[in-house]
Amino acid sequence: MMHSSKLINLPVKTKSNDQLGHVSNVEIDEITKEINKIEVKSGLIFNKTTLLIDKEQIVSISEKEIIVKDTTTKIIEEKKSKQALNEPATAVNCQRQ
Repeated sequence: MMHSSKLINLPVKTKSNDQLGHVSNVEIDEITKEINKIEVKSGLIFNKTTLLIDKEQIVSISEKEIIVKDTTTKIIEEKKSKQALNEPATAVNCQRQ
């Protein structure tokens, strides 16, 4: 099992190889010691996007990268649309900083 600190800065991609960003934080369940969510940052200094990706979206974790389901990008796009309508997201939280 990989220590959570080794996940920081790992690239995050979808199964179809779309780059989403790099891991900036990991939320661990204190009791089970399992990953609950990963926080992924992407973009430039003034246009950064933060994604919170739930454990159900994670396909695999290796020393080189984290792979998430292709549906993650659909959820992100849906979230952006819903934000315009002020509706909450269901699986992934996108926040502009």
